[in-house]
This record gives sequence, structure tokens and C-alpha cells, in this order.
Amino acid sequence: MNIKSFIYNKFNRINMREILMLLMCLLGIINLACTADETDLELLPVLYGKRWGYIDHKGKYAINPQFEEAGFFFDGLARVRQNEKIGYIDKKGKFVIEPTYMEGTEFSEGLAFVVSEGGYPICINKTGLLQFTLKDAKMVYTFRDGLSLFTTSKSEPDTNGQTIFYNFVDKTGKIVLKELPYTSSLSFSENLALVQQRHSGNFIFIGKDGKITISDLGSCMSFNEGKAVFCKGDQKRGYVDQQGNIIINPQFDDATPFREDLAAVKIGGKWGYINTDGIIAINPQFDVATFFCNDLALVRLEDKWGYINKAGQYVINPQFENALPFYTDIAAIKDGDKWGFIDKKGKYIINPQFDDVGGREVDKSYIYFYARSYPFYNPVRNYYNSAVISNYYDATAFFNTFFVQDSNQLFKEFSNLTSLRDIVNNAAYGDYINATGPYEATCLYADQYSSGKHLLDGIYLRKTVFYFSTPVYKNISTYDYWGNYNGNRKEYNFLSKLNAIKYVFRCQDETTASACAFGIKKEIEKTYNVKMGTAGEARIYGRFYGKLHESNDYNYYYVYGENGERSFVILYDLEYLTLLVSYTKDAMEALISELDAMYNR
Repeated sequence: MNIKSFIYNKFNRINMREILMLLMCLLGIINLACTADETDLELLPVLYGKRWGYIDHKGKYAINPQFEEAGFFFDGLARVRQNEKIGYIDKKGKFVIEPTYMEGTEFSEGLAFVVSEGGYPICINKTGLLQFTLKDAKMVYTFRDGLSLFTTSKSEPDTNGQTIFYNFVDKTGKIVLKELPYTSSLSFSENLALVQQRHSGNFIFIGKDGKITISDLGSCMSFNEGKAVFCKGDQKRGYVDQQGNIIINPQFDDATPFREDLAAVKIGGKWGYINTDGIIAINPQFDVATFFCNDLALVRLEDKWGYINKAGQYVINPQFENALPFYTDIAAIKDGDKWGFIDKKGKYIINPQFDDVGGREVDKSYIYFYARSYPFYNPVRNYYNSAVISNYYDATAFFNTFFVQDSNQLFKEFSNLTSLRDIVNNAAYGDYINATGPYEATCLYADQYSSGKHLLDGIYLRKTVFYFSTPVYKNISTYDYWGNYNGNRKEYNFLSKLNAIKYVFRCQDETTASACAFGIKKEIEKTYNVKMGTAGEARIYGRFYGKLHESNDYNYYYVYGENGERSFVILYDLEYLTLLVSYTKDAMEALISELDAMYNR
């Protein structure tokens, strides 16, 4: 990867942020029955090459491939990403809500949540009009049963940590349940929400008034069709009704929620199905069994997927590398490395030709995992898009602690006239600084036991690296009294002038890192009257313990100064934030080249 690609390349990614979003979205997944309004399934999102488009059920393009991401239509609108921004289109491919947002959920119950760069979650309707804001929210989930789950946090001064709280808001923006005293919560399903008690770790159900309706459950799943899976400790699994009565005794090694009056259960290492009376309806024989959808269930035998009917007979024999349930009268299947569509007789309607369908690649455990754990799973929903993370953070204290804005001097005490002697004599750096190369000196504040130098609650300075225009030292041979060689020592040039600086921060979470990065960008633009570009995402590489590993994707802001003016690059992802400052364009390009070589050798 060269200098240009380091700054400008954009790649599709599946990174830690998405993994985090995936895990968190499990708490707020949306319900959509398999018999969803077919008008929302007239068009199917498919990936051809590097762009997403939409086809009809005959395989003809209704909307040509042009998007970086694309999801199914909900409430008549589909979430798409274009030019790295989220917007919403109608079924003609026209933007109803322009792509201006950093992130956004799919629509649910007529509403969606979106986040602008540097902003907090806002709720919009299908015309894009603002309904309400949730400034204190850290993460917000789509509406379900008329309520939206969102999380907030409070700092713990003694530990510099945070406590997460769960809240629910209605469609008017009124918070109806605030700071629930539980360690986790799912969205409402059939007017009950599953929560986990903070001290015992047991799961209980609460109603929309916050009152406990069912307690004394070890672990449980949400309600579906009036029943919920439960178990205590490592015991067998059974089912309870909405009054907490045991209606099917615990007897199964594993179990999934009921769908279409049947539930998949595991007995003796194999999966089968029971009816609502708890009687075996289809004998255990499958390696993986998912829920019924439109009278057919997707099952796996060894490494192939097929479909059975409610009598347990194969309607379509196991033969596919991957597959999705029949959410209409057609289903997506994967043959080799391409996706196509079949009807309920297993006949190809659209031959395998697409690189992906429905907005995400699906591995062999995907369907089973969600079907087992989350009863309101639907194959049409993309769970990465069921919640948004706030991008708002008040960076004022960060600037007041670390930056100054007087006489065009953005950073404390440093300029291209700063010498190594000035830095060594600075009490903030002198005790930490070490020459780590002929042209650089590093102040390292962090080790494997600490996050670094504490600046503010949740923000640490891990290290500062100073780069110089001339060598800061040279090796001098030394000799003893008799003229014998006595090794080398470093002779420092304390007059060497500063050329560039690299600051590396660690923040409490991704929101803080992203917001501080955005705040630094705006401050640089205001102070120096420049416009910083954004490079989106670039995948870089690094070494741990001598082994090459692929890092997460990083986001960039950058501006190159001319005629001796400063150049800036801001890099951030997850909780890490790196700021590069140089006093010439050449110095910045040299620094980027050094990083380029380090990450790719």
C-alpha cells in the first residue's frame, strides 16, 4: 500500500466495530413475521461485483447496481449507502431521504434512527422530518411494540469506568422507562421485555409499566406465539407461558422459540421438532434445524442445506452451500460462491450469479444462531442496521486540557522553532522522553498494565512521538585511558528543530474517539481556514510479536499545508485516536511513508 492508497483507498469492511454492533444489536432485534407484506419484498437487494442493486422476482434489474450497501424495503423505503453516507430510497431508486447521515437504522413502525457526523441519535419519519432527539443515548434500537430501547451511561469517578443503563422511549420521544436497574435488556416482544437482574444474574420479564411479571427464571428467551424457552442453570430446557406457568416440562438439550406452531429442539445431539403440546412432531435427525417459515423449514445435514415440510419430509434435498428461509415463495441459496433464487419446488428462478444477497454474507451457523436465540429473527432484517451508536461527545474539556487557540498556535508550546532542548526541558515530557531513532524521540506513557497518561475521564494519552529535521544524536566511539575501544555513546544535538508530532490517544469508547476526531477536524478547519478531506476507510497492517496481522479499518481526515503551513492527518477507529501534525508538506509525506512501510513490511 503506497502513500496515496494509505490515505485515499476505501474498502468494504467487517471489523471490530461491526462485531461490537452485532453483539449489541442482539439486544434490540426487530420483529418481522415470515408473512411480511409482500410489497416490501417485491425487490431483492443483490451484490454484483462491488455495487448493490435491486432485482425483481424474474431476475431483472429494477434498480441498477450503484450502492455501497443496500437493504430490503421496510415501510416502502430501503436503507442504502452512497458515497459513504446513509440515505433512503423508494422502489424507483429515487432518494426520499438524501444520503447525508453517518449511520442509520432500517425503518420500523414508520420510524428510523440516524446519526450525523459528530451528532447524537435522532428519530426521523418516512419523509426525513425530525421527530425527537436522544442526546444522552449511547446506542438506540429500532422500534418494537411501540417502544425503542436505548442505553445511557454514567461515569464512576473512583474507577474511571462507566455503568450502562437501559431505557425505553415511545414514539413521541417520551421516556417511559428510565435507567432500569438491570445489567441487560432486550426489546419488547408480545408486550414483555426480557431483562437480567444485576446481582443474581437471573432473567425476568417486565411489562411496559416496568413492573415484574415473571421472575425466578435462570435463563430465558423472549416470547413468541405466547411461549418462551427457559432453563435453570445447566438443566434441560422447557417452555413457559406469559403467566410464568410451565407448559412444557424441561427435557430438551437445546430448544428454539415456536414459529408456525412448531419449535426446533435438540435431543441426543440431533435436532427435531415438537408441537405446542410438547410432543415430538418430527423425529430428531438434523445437524441444524431452524424455524418454519411459510410452511417450510431450512435444515442442515452434514455440510449441505435443504428444506422440509411440517411432516418432516424433504421438499428440497440438502444440496446448497448456504441458504435463507422462504420469506416469500422464493428463497435465496448459495451454490459454489454465487447466490441465486429458487421456488418452493427447488427450481431455479434466478440462476446463481450474485456475490451476496440481503446486505450481508451468511455463514453456516448464522441462521441457526439467530433462530435459536432470538425468536423475532427474520432473514430479511440486517442486524447490523437495527441500531445506531451515538457520535456525539462534548470535546470542550478535551480541547481545554490539551489545546490552546491563541496567536494561531493550536498546540501547546510547539512549532517548527521548537528544539529538542525545549522538549527535554519541558516538565511534561522531559522525564518520559527517549530517543527511539536518529530522527525521533518518544514519550511513552502506557505499558501493558496501564492505558496511558490520564487527561480526562475516559481519555488517555498513550504516547507522543517527536520527529526532527536533523538527527537528534550520533554515535560516538569512546576509548579508555590506554586508548582501548570502550563502545559507543550517543551525542545529542539539542538544537535539532521539530518537524512533526504524532499523538496517540486511547478513549473510553468509539463514540468518544470519533467525536474527538471530528472536534479536532472542526477546530483545525476554523483555526487555519482550511477544509479537511475525508479518506473514509483504509485497511492497514501491523505487527504483534513479529507476526503480520491485519488491523481494523481506520477512518481518516487529512489536509496538506502548502508553503510551510502545517499539515494534519487524523486517524481513528474503535477507542483509538491518532493525530499527526507536521510543519511542512514534505514532513507529513515522509511520516506517512514511514508508517506505510512499517505497516506493510
